[in-house]
Amino acid sequence: MKKSHWMILFVCLSLLLAGSASAGMYVGVKGGLSVVKDIEIRIPGEEIVYLDATLADMAPPTEDYAGELGFDTGYLVGVSVGSTIMDTFRVEGEFEYRNSDVQATGLEGEDTLKTMALMVNGYYDFKTDSALTPYVGAGIGYARHDVDDLNVDDTVFAYQGSLGVAWTLCETMDLDLGYRYFVTADPDLDKDGLLVDGDYGSHNFTVGIRFKL
Repeated sequence: MKKSHWMILFVCLSLLLAGSASAGMYVGVKGGLSVVKDIEIRIPGEEIVYLDATLADMAPPTEDYAGELGFDTGYLVGVSVGSTIMDTFRVEGEFEYRNSDVQATGLEGEDTLKTMALMVNGYYDFKTDSALTPYVGAGIGYARHDVDDLNVDDTVFAYQGSLGVAWTLCETMDLDLGYRYFVTADPDLDKDGLLVDGDYGSHNFTVGIRFKL
């Protein structure tokens, strides 16, 4: 994905937040755990052509290998800037970084999958008569996947759904406990015959603080 896509997303986000700034801005920071689901991989078998049929019987072509890339539980950190609109609706721009070690039998090295995402999110807050405010939300944007040892990366479309609860600590600060399922389109991370075949998905559990401006 070209840099122009990131710039378009950033400009749209800036205009959206600028238009709603008077409604009540906030900034947020968060951290938490990221559990990446297994991704299917395929290693094509070798196609060997023999002029002698006897040799072909002795050493036939190898079959494709199909397996899965597994991941250790990783971590994520993120920052956001948002604004409250119509009392119960929020819109925000968000940057998140995820890091998970690859767990795959037969692959050399200790690969790490790094994912950076720039998202535009919308949330609906369920107002209560207490300090607790449950919410649901959804977002779209772009994510860049990068695998260290394989030296491959790809930028793809991303989307997510989230739910959580905010606890008002004081007039200008909320504690945020959240869960989100983050998905991207199939990343093109093919390298040296290793073919990644499947989308990226992760379960994310976060703790954060929102500061009202």
